[in-house]
Amino acid sequence: MSYFACALGSLNAAARVLFSMAKQQLFFKSFGTAHRTNFTPAKSITAVSLIGLVSPALLLAFNYTLTDCINYLTQLASFGCIAAYFAVCLATPFYLFAKKLLRRPILAIAAISLSVLGFILVFSVIPVPPPPWSFLPYIFLSDGSYRRNSLIVLRTKRRLDRVQRHS
Repeated sequence: MSYFACALGSLNAAARVLFSMAKQQLFFKSFGTAHRTNFTPAKSITAVSLIGLVSPALLLAFNYTLTDCINYLTQLASFGCIAAYFAVCLATPFYLFAKKLLRRPILAIAAISLSVLGFILVFSVIPVPPPPWSFLPYIFLSDGSYRRNSLIVLRTKRRLDRVQRHS
């Protein structure tokens, strides 16, 4: 039951992030539309659901046990949560500095948080675990690189569209 609740909560959050990104033209425009009757981000929910179903289905198709599927995907999700917290802790001082709200205690909290999260990330891969656990950080990093590059392409397209509209 707890895995189902976590999956449902993550699905809802991820779908709403895609919906919001699409509204801000940082993701495909069609994902920024709401369902006509329910007013929910139906396309985003569908996309995230498909990813959530295809990932374990592929592992199961390659004869991994259900326990292994859950363990590997949970580890990848853990990397994602830690990376997201790391990014927020890193970005917060810059944001507050730009708003002229940065204070030393906040900077200290951010530094401590980054240190703890960095410690967790480093010691989740050192000492190097046996395969296939040793491959999971690289799978996570390659997926993150793909997403980062996709975001750069979408932002560039958005800027080009603005330039063409003003021409």
